[in-house]
Amino acid sequence: MRSFATQTSTECPACHRTFDATIWLVVDAAERPDLLARVRDDTLHRLTCPHCGQPAGEADAPLLIYRPDAEPRLIFSPAQQTSTEQDREHAAMLVAHLRDVLGEGWRDEWVEGMLMVPRLLLPAALSDDPEAALRRMAEETQQALEHLREEDPEAYQQLEKAARAMQAAERAARLLAQLEEAEDKERFLRQHLDEFDDEVLAALGALAQAAAELGEEEAAQGIAAVAAAIEALRLEQNPTAREMVEAMVGDGDLAMHLQAFITAETWAESRRIVEAHPELLTDEADALLGQLIEAACTQGDENGVRLLEEHRTLLRRCREVGVEE
Repeated sequence: MRSFATQTSTECPACHRTFDATIWLVVDAAERPDLLARVRDDTLHRLTCPHCGQPAGEADAPLLIYRPDAEPRLIFSPAQQTSTEQDREHAAMLVAHLRDVLGEGWRDEWVEGMLMVPRLLLPAALSDDPEAALRRMAEETQQALEHLREEDPEAYQQLEKAARAMQAAERAARLLAQLEEAEDKERFLRQHLDEFDDEVLAALGALAQAAAELGEEEAAQGIAAVAAAIEALRLEQNPTAREMVEAMVGDGDLAMHLQAFITAETWAESRRIVEAHPELLTDEADALLGQLIEAACTQGDENGVRLLEEHRTLLRRCREVGVEE
């Protein structure tokens, strides 16, 4: 049996009796389609007391899904209350278990292509139409919010924020998929620039951070590059912000290097500029950025303020811990 579970003793919060709960850690989609269905329904790790029949909470456990008839073969979903290091240890442990079980049928290249998916997005990732699944999740969340608004306004505000983030994640995923298929990517970004609003940019940042934490450096850099390109196009199409940046050129080479740093298309390019021009880490450069931010505030340019503050924060971080960090 390739699917694997562990037993844990837990106490029912309703009747306070103890029972042994089965926690599935590896699911073979072909061997146990019933377990895969529970993953899709987000019920695999929900516990029910066998004594009183009441819900007994949900196990926070990692999950490795093996799909012998689909790509990618492996999907790993970390537990939700663990560190990045713990997630890596759990993934390695479950992969080792599956490798031992499969024996000669195992292929090392599966690990290289293993997809890591946060638990919240796992049902969508396993759907035949992930984009449609994300839309359904957003719609269901919105319906629940409408009901909660009358029952608990404070909780409603918290969940409304979560719902907006989920909707933004769905839009970000759709735009990234369309961008991937576009032959002329710069043209696509220019044509759809208005769709990359602040919420979508925030979602891109969260996706890039999540990918980096899961060790998906290439994916993280790709998403971050898209966000940086959007910020550069925004700056390019904002006459006020562009004029403010160009006006600094009169202040000498420092201003020119600062302009190049702000308009760099990727964070990697920004880092190279800082390494080549350490004068960007001086008080003078910080003061110039402060003037830009003040001017953008005066013009009511919220996007420009956010862009400049992000770059100012990055430079200050480099001053504190060094460019390599």
